[in-house]
Amino acid sequence: MKEYSLKERIRKLIRTRINCNLNFVSEHIYPVSCRLDHKTKKYRFAHSYFNLEMHSYESNSFEKNSKEKLCRQIFDERRHRFIYEAFGTEPVYFEDIITFESIPDSFGNYRYTCNNELESKDFKLISSVEKHKYKASLHTGDIFDDISDDAERECDLSYRLRSIDYFRGKISVSAGFTESDNICPDVICEGSSIACYVYALKKHNNFPVWVELLITSFAFDDAGNTRMAFFSAFSALDSLIETQYAELSSVYKEQIMNRKCSSEIFDYLYERYTKYRNFQRRLIREKYKDVMNELTGNTEGISDLCDKLYKFEDMRHDIAHGKKTEISREDFMNLVYSIMNVIYIMKYGNITDILKKETGEIIAFSPLRELAEL
Repeated sequence: MKEYSLKERIRKLIRTRINCNLNFVSEHIYPVSCRLDHKTKKYRFAHSYFNLEMHSYESNSFEKNSKEKLCRQIFDERRHRFIYEAFGTEPVYFEDIITFESIPDSFGNYRYTCNNELESKDFKLISSVEKHKYKASLHTGDIFDDISDDAERECDLSYRLRSIDYFRGKISVSAGFTESDNICPDVICEGSSIACYVYALKKHNNFPVWVELLITSFAFDDAGNTRMAFFSAFSALDSLIETQYAELSSVYKEQIMNRKCSSEIFDYLYERYTKYRNFQRRLIREKYKDVMNELTGNTEGISDLCDKLYKFEDMRHDIAHGKKTEISREDFMNLVYSIMNVIYIMKYGNITDILKKETGEIIAFSPLRELAEL
């Protein structure tokens, strides 16, 4: 039996199936510069962003002595944005009109207030809302002049994001201003809107269930429910591994059905198929390791990652069984980063493949330059 060549052919088939399941996962996202510091390589990531309060671009950067440490630092900085960027999904620019009502105060002046609910039927799930800004516009002919700063200064304009209905795609806002001699209140009432960036899954997004569970975990995190955030994130890991594990029995079954082979080869294929069609096996210690063994031929490179996953699995079981266990936000973020490691190792071989090839030139990562237009 040409066992080696047979194993290689099967490995290629499994790799193709698994890569296909992860075809939306992007590589080479974050630009990295590299320099030598006393014969030691230093890797730097620079990030530019728009400061809404200062209305200007600012930047920050950090440097690590390994790509692995740099990846972790980028994840800690980007948080949920890291997930969206890895999956090639941009936040949604969302703007909607808000309507004011006038209420007289004890001095005969009028205070204009609103409590609006903004809704998009395109959203399946919101995980967070960022960069929200009140916009007041003066319509002159075909031109809209932004008078937000004037309204804030002259009319004591204030606004806030009240709440988010994460699972119905609704955002509640409140705003108010007082009458002023310098600005006609009708101008503000007729030309006011709230603008923001919404990190959300749209209904037409054709992501697998495990992606929805991972995004859901950030919705729970944004709402302050760390325990459910952790539980949802581990459910995403469970679903991901089960999906990839199912490919093993499928590939071996096809080899048995479509191949005329000797009894020796048949016995080998059937033994693997029988083993992998058992879905009652342990998630990390057996299923995940078998997936990686079929992909790479060994599991030595993931031993440290598996040790972390064992700990997270125990914590998940404690939550499911109603045991009192403290789950910190750090635990949640560590779990999510471990999940991203699992994904990138399956797809590309290493989490560091999310970085662009290093150069001597510092190139700032700026995902949303259009923020300046808010």
